[in-house]
Amino acid sequence: KAADELRRAGGQIAVTIVGGPGLPQHQAYLENLQILTRRLELDATVRFAGPVPNREVARYYQEADLAVSLSGTGSIDKAVLEPMACGCPVITSNQAFHGVLPDSFVIRGNDFRALRAAIERARALKADERAALGKQLREIVVERHALEKLAEKIISACGRQHPA
Repeated sequence: KAADELRRAGGQIAVTIVGGPGLPQHQAYLENLQILTRRLELDATVRFAGPVPNREVARYYQEADLAVSLSGTGSIDKAVLEPMACGCPVITSNQAFHGVLPDSFVIRGNDFRALRAAIERARALKADERAALGKQLREIVVERHALEKLAEKIISACGRQHPA
């Protein structure tokens, strides 16, 4: 719906939905998205890439202007960390990213009007602002969420000391 509003307002937009239903209950969600895409006549705007091997996911983020993850897990989610690691700005409804992402990139729920507004704010960034944000997001992932940091947190949580 956000893509439809942006298109109707005269904005150019191309949406690629990457991934497939990981669980059987997600199949209905995917089918509803496909039906909505046809109903809103967004076939030329929205592309369903389907499942992609992990080794190819980074390419999608590196080529994207923006990633959107409307997951309400409430936990640090790889669907947000992965684009950040690629220097791609992310809009999410995952409240765990308050204080990590710019406030204007964390929206409440699946409100398509809030999503549209966040997309418009992201699109309004100048090239140097976008590059600086991408660099900052990548640094956050490297500093706080790299595998080595995760291992240290797990070892600490288990009450053991990290071997020298």
